[in-house]
Amino acid sequence: MADLDRATVLHFMRDALRDFLNPSDRLYKNILNNALERLLAANLVDPAIVGNHDVDRLLSTCNLETGKPPELAALLTVLTDAYSSILSHGYIIPRPMAGGTLDFSRFVVTPMGRQWAASSYPIPEDQLGYLKALRGSVQHLDPTIEQYVREALITYGRGTFFASAVMVGAASETTIYLLMHILSNAVKSDAQLANAIRNAIAGEHRITQMFKLTAECIKRAKKAGMPYSVHEGADQHLLSLQEDIRVQRNDAVHPAAGQVTQEGVHLALAAFFPACKKIYDLMDWFKNNTI
Repeated sequence: MADLDRATVLHFMRDALRDFLNPSDRLYKNILNNALERLLAANLVDPAIVGNHDVDRLLSTCNLETGKPPELAALLTVLTDAYSSILSHGYIIPRPMAGGTLDFSRFVVTPMGRQWAASSYPIPEDQLGYLKALRGSVQHLDPTIEQYVREALITYGRGTFFASAVMVGAASETTIYLLMHILSNAVKSDAQLANAIRNAIAGEHRITQMFKLTAECIKRAKKAGMPYSVHEGADQHLLSLQEDIRVQRNDAVHPAAGQVTQEGVHLALAAFFPACKKIYDLMDWFKNNTI
């Protein structure tokens, strides 16, 4: 068996959860069996460890408290740990029963869990995997951005969502400043626009102006022949970054407002991944072209 950890198994648990959005057989053992089948198919688990047995049979032959047999105990422990993680994050909840009791052998998928299951982006619960995917997607990732994202993932994992929102916003703001510096060189032929960009960079509280200038530059770049693959979805990604910065500067610094939620930060981390990639695509084009 590979050295499985919770973060790795969570990817397979997310895939497994997609099969339980509608059926009524939402049993703890069933989703674990589903995730186990996926791990076997990915060659991350030695078939000899589990044979043809399901989780029920495996649990009957294994003692998790003593850790025997070792490989099977390690596998069942990490599977259960991943299940507990999606439970603690609110993606699933125990099924409510009559009389106010909870059936912990069955689960209900929450709206946030449905969003999580439907997504395909790197999961923020997997800090190392998210950063590895981001570095693989963006060449020469700015170290400041990487540090902010790392801090955002750590604080998200610890449940300190205000702090995580601040870090996501700081990462978003850094990407925009990097793009603006590139744009200031790409528009040298238009002295007025270049001056407006430099003023926005040097001024305080001019984020809104930066986004307006970025949109104007992209509009001109399209007319100058910027490929669709470069500007595709740029408007939406810029809006998501602008929202992250707004949350950082307003909601997250005024916690009494209570507008920073786990779901909101989760979505922000999800949106930042493709948005950062898009900003770098734009920077690469503007480095080699003028408008």
